[in-house]
Amino acid sequence: MKVENIHKRYGTVEVLKGIHLEVYSKEILAIVGSSGAGKSTLLHIMGTIEKPDQGKVFFKQMDLFKMKEKQLSAFRNQQLGFVFQFHHLLFEFTAIENVCIPALIAGKDKNAIKKKAEEWLAFFGLAHRKDHKPTELSGGEQQRVAVARALINDPPLILADEPSGNLDSKNAEELHRLFFELRNQYEKTFVIVTHNPSLSDLCDRRLLIKDGILQ
Repeated sequence: MKVENIHKRYGTVEVLKGIHLEVYSKEILAIVGSSGAGKSTLLHIMGTIEKPDQGKVFFKQMDLFKMKEKQLSAFRNQQLGFVFQFHHLLFEFTAIENVCIPALIAGKDKNAIKKKAEEWLAFFGLAHRKDHKPTELSGGEQQRVAVARALINDPPLILADEPSGNLDSKNAEELHRLFFELRNQYEKTFVIVTHNPSLSDLCDRRLLIKDGILQ
């Protein structure tokens, strides 16, 4: 992914002031900075959840914001995985049903989806918890379900916004370890917004946003 001259303003506040960034295949990139520096805004623009006021985002030479909304939705579903601090699981559904949702939206075969979801839950050590609802899972288990959901369509790029920010140190370390396993075994690329110094220190690169500019 390549980000060129991204500007974003909310009212009178210019949050991003010309961001240039390139994400390389199979790297784990950390974006750090103080609260309100624009880290999450940048991640949301990279994920096409928000649109910039100025600038472009390219993915494998595709100019994303030139796509029509339906094309952009399909792109998000197929090419990107999202992990948030608050996992955003649907509490009326079981773990495996939550994992399946993006693939069902994509219209994939239900039997194949279920098999793939079971494989991901097993990878995260949750095979025995697949029929439990989120309220029956610990915080660490819920976040691992959320990561499995992000992976169900096999996207090459995972965008994570404070993924361990709501976890205790043990569960945070376990989640960080899994990110590196996913990169090494499945060649996934990660962009992670984080305040966690132990995670950012482990990453291949660490970029600091300060006053709306990448340092």
